[in-house]
Amino acid sequence: MVFSSVEELVAAAAPATCIEGDTIIVVGAPPPELIDRLAQTSAFGATPEIKGAVRWVIRSLAVAKGVRPASIHELYLAMGKAR
Repeated sequence: MVFSSVEELVAAAAPATCIEGDTIIVVGAPPPELIDRLAQTSAFGATPEIKGAVRWVIRSLAVAKGVRPASIHELYLAMGKAR
C-alpha cells in the first residue's frame, strides 16, 4: 500500500524517525512493513513530491544503519576493458 501524502508518511515513520520540516532524525529501527511501503511508494507514488519524500526517508534510514551510496561506474569501465 503506497502512501498518499507526506503527512501520512510522517505519521507512519514516527516509530523510527522524527521528521520536522527538512530535518530527519532516526530514533529507532523501522518496522519491516514500513520498509515495504516506502519501497512501493518510491516506485508507484502518485506525485513527485511523495516519491521524493519517501526516497529521502529511505536514504536517511540507510545512512543511519551505515549503508553508503556508491556507484558501479568503475566496474563497468573494468568490464569494458576486459573484452
